[in-house]
Amino acid sequence: MRLRSVELEIPDLAPAAEFLERLWGLVPAGSAGATRFFRGTGDHPYILSLTKAATPAVAAVTFAGSMEEMPGKPDRSFDVPGGGKGFEMRGPEGQVYRFITDSTVERI
Repeated sequence: MRLRSVELEIPDLAPAAEFLERLWGLVPAGSAGATRFFRGTGDHPYILSLTKAATPAVAAVTFAGSMEEMPGKPDRSFDVPGGGKGFEMRGPEGQVYRFITDSTVERI
């Protein structure tokens, strides 16, 4: 399994998105509702997402790998760029960890 993406919640999207694009060089990869997705130069459809929220938080951390690497049986599909099947679990403070396989990859 390898780290695929991190999903952050923040109060003010515009300056954060500008920072990610201009200083880090991330590429916009679409949006869904109040969430904006960003990708790097690798083959993951996105590596970071920002969602407007009242307080800053790490909403989810996603890992990707083959079916053999999955630490459990996939039980759902994910509606995010690249999709994929997998499962998620919650940490002690409510943080979400996702484990995904069969996601779409695309080089830019």
